[in-house]
Order: sequence, then structure tokens, then C-alpha cells
Amino acid sequence: STSLLLSFRPMMNTQNDTIENYEIAGKLKCPSLKEDILQRIFLPIVNRLGLGREYDFTLVKHVIDLLPLVDKNISFTFNLSPFSLRDKGFQEKVFRYLEEKEVDPSRLIIQLYERKAHHDLSGYLKTLKSFRVKGIQICIDNFGSSNASMEYMKHFKFDMVQFDRDYVTDLENETTYAMLHSLIKMSKSLQVKTVAKWVDNEAQKKKLKVLGINYIQGFGVSKAITEDELINRYN
Repeated sequence: STSLLLSFRPMMNTQNDTIENYEIAGKLKCPSLKEDILQRIFLPIVNRLGLGREYDFTLVKHVIDLLPLVDKNISFTFNLSPFSLRDKGFQEKVFRYLEEKEVDPSRLIIQLYERKAHHDLSGYLKTLKSFRVKGIQICIDNFGSSNASMEYMKHFKFDMVQFDRDYVTDLENETTYAMLHSLIKMSKSLQVKTVAKWVDNEAQKKKLKVLGINYIQGFGVSKAITEDELINRYN
């Protein structure tokens, strides 16, 4: 039978060089296939089959079950589809499960990957607020890659933003550097935590620290770990 394998990418706090947060990526393990199937391959298929909400709920449940098994100061970032988030039934199931398990909701950070602003922006932001009210944190991924980012930022105070990878891989370019600098400054003044992913080397690390980024992630920090490794590390 096919099973969901999660891997955990450590995010390092640049202030004290500690890991406080893990980003979760899923893979499907099929005994009949040699390779695991990556999220970017199977998610569009899952969504096309109308199974997106089931997949998302399975993921959230798994993460909530994981919280009591690791240190209280560890949080998890993971992606959920806007279709699931907007679904009232999905919301109720998540909130019920959270209450049942009595875990700290602020350790869950829902990641949104947005290319364009929703036509029904106010409705969507109400949806996000209903998660926020429960204490769950909201993060926008690929921040600064489109006008949607700014549109959202104008109307909703995110807890965290993760910058588009192009900013990190192109730090030598003075325009890129200046743009990232201003985005970090804006986020700071709004008390929004900032994350740079795809950080591979010391030069990038140094530059990002100087820019005042809060968290960095990538091979320059640590490679992803398995669920067993995670539990052993914090138990």
C-alpha cells in the first residue's frame, strides 16, 4: 500500500543559531516503484482527483499528533491548499482535532503559496482570520515573487514570510540585494518574521544575517531529516 513519508527541513534562528522550526515536505512511498514520488508531482494529481482536502487533513492530523512527541519550543511549517482552508467542513475538523489533542496551536504554521491575489480577497482573508483566531500561525511562501504578496500584506498581518528563492540565489546582484533589504525592513517594522530558503553557503549566510533575516534554511544549515530522526532528536 502507498504511504505518506514526511521529511523535515530545519530552519535556523540567525540570532542564536538554534533550530526552532521545521518545514515539512511529503513524499509518497509506493512499494511497486523504486523512487518515492515527490510532492510537486503527486499534489496536482491528488487535487485533480478531488482528494485535496483528504490529503490536507491527513497531513494536519499527522502534524498535530507529532507535537507532543517533540520539544515544546519546536514548530512546524507546512503547506495547505486554499481549497481546503476555505472549506467550512475542513476548518471544523481541524479545530475539533486540535481541541481534542490539547496541543499549542501556535506551533502550527500554515504556509500559503500564492501566485495571484484571490478574486474574493476579503472572503479569503476572513478564512485566514478564522485559523489565526485559533492561534495557528500563517506564513506566505515565495514572498516578493508577485504583486499578490503586497496585496495580501496590505490587508492581512502575516506571522511569517518566506522569500522567493530568486532573492537568495542572486544576492550578488545589487538590485536583488536592495529589494530584499527593503522587504526585510518592511517585514520587521510590521513584526513579521522572515525566512530565507535555499541557503547553500557561508557567503549567503553572512549576507542574510547582515540583512537581518530571522530564519535561514537549506543545505548551508542542514539537510532534511526523517520523522524517526526528528523524534529521536527531541525525545
